[in-house]
Amino acid sequence: MSNLEYMIGERGEDLSGPMELKQVFEKLDNRLAPDRHYRIKRKGGDWSFVRDGRETYSRVKEVLPKYPLGETLLIENVRSGKVLAIRVVVAASPAMPTTGTPAIDKIYGAVMSEFDDELGIINMGICADKPGEHHECNAWDIGVRKPNSSDDIHRGILKIANWLRDNTFSGEELPNEGIIVMSQWCERGSRSMSSWMTYHGTPHVSHVHVSGHPGRVSGWI
Repeated sequence: MSNLEYMIGERGEDLSGPMELKQVFEKLDNRLAPDRHYRIKRKGGDWSFVRDGRETYSRVKEVLPKYPLGETLLIENVRSGKVLAIRVVVAASPAMPTTGTPAIDKIYGAVMSEFDDELGIINMGICADKPGEHHECNAWDIGVRKPNSSDDIHRGILKIANWLRDNTFSGEELPNEGIIVMSQWCERGSRSMSSWMTYHGTPHVSHVHVSGHPGRVSGWI
């Protein structure tokens, strides 16, 4: 995932707002004294051997870019016992203006940022003169142009659909109300987004249908 940011601060205190990796290193350069000694570890792991400030800075520059989303790096000042924490978080994707609702703007921007380079996102429709959320411009049909076989298209849209579902209540925290792909669907509410259910309507084999939260048409996703 390319859109990672970082939060930094003393352990036990509020962390900073999200920032780019370059800004983290600028802060570390000011906080790690060359004549002091430090050790580092991945949260839940074991402490490294002791290094001076310059060596610690170099080691953090080497390992931190490799850390995945959700990981935390800890840096302990051996003398004071104070621990600096750096947490890897996801950067919020900017909303992109569309003909849809604010929820669709947000979903559109996130999907384009995550998948356009890989899959080539196609806007297959937002507003439509038919019953349901499309009538309220609160749904988006997401297609892909780069896959060149039906199997690859199916894999691509399933990848998008699973990512949308997984980023409803975590990660991007997208305002998804419901998702339909192939012959399966899921929605917010009592069923949450925890699992796919069988969709008994026309299979969505060429695109992902996603509606915005809050829904605007009762009984539709």
